[in-house]
Amino acid sequence: MSSHGRAYCRLPAETEWLQRLALLCNLSRRPASSYHEAMGYIHPYRYLHSYVHNGRIGVLVELGCESDFLIRMDAFQAFAHDVALQIAATAPEDVEMLLRQPFVKDEARTIGEMVEKAAVEFRERIAITRFIRWSTDQSDQPDHTSPPRAPAVILSFRRGA
Repeated sequence: MSSHGRAYCRLPAETEWLQRLALLCNLSRRPASSYHEAMGYIHPYRYLHSYVHNGRIGVLVELGCESDFLIRMDAFQAFAHDVALQIAATAPEDVEMLLRQPFVKDEARTIGEMVEKAAVEFRERIAITRFIRWSTDQSDQPDHTSPPRAPAVILSFRRGA
């Protein structure tokens, strides 16, 4: 056994069993955030990152993770910036659509693959929990003639004291 402990050293039988379970539940084909939601996992720490492009497009994205240590890392903040940049450039309608999009800086990878790679790199579960995008362009404004699709953002307000 290595110095990493049992969590990082899986025996072949355990690996095979986990792969069969994932295939049975069809969880291995889902994006990372859907997998964690399906397993009922709630990320205890949240990080908000904002991005404004030339004073015309604004993005606020919330990422969930397992520790506050990760939030303070420059590499994690750079990852959050890349996600916000993607949202500003492509205007996805919801998180699921965002995860399926090719990354604007490297179209060979999707955002979902980037999240999975970051989770492996940082050794923590990471998810894009929600985002909102604003634009001053009239062409980017939603069409209000039809009912809205599932929201990409959930707003909650506290009752004041």
